[in-house]
Amino acid sequence: MLESFGQRLQYSVFECYLRQEQVLRLKAKVEALLNLEEDSLIYFPLCAACHQRIEHLGVRKAPPVDEITYVV
Repeated sequence: MLESFGQRLQYSVFECYLRQEQVLRLKAKVEALLNLEEDSLIYFPLCAACHQRIEHLGVRKAPPVDEITYVV
C-alpha cells in the first residue's frame, strides 16, 4: 500500500514526496490497516533545510519542489 505513495528504500522504509492532502489520505489508509497492538509506523517529515542535506549515491529521481518529503 505504501508503494502507491512513494518509493521503497528498504523492506519497511519508504521515501514519499507528498502534498498535504496526500499526507492526510496516506494516514487515513494506514490507520485503517494498522493493528496498533502489534504494528507501528513512524512519519519523519523533512524540512527544506534537512532535505537539502540528504546524501545519495547512484541514480535517484529528483523530488518535486512543491511537496514535503516524508520517510515512513
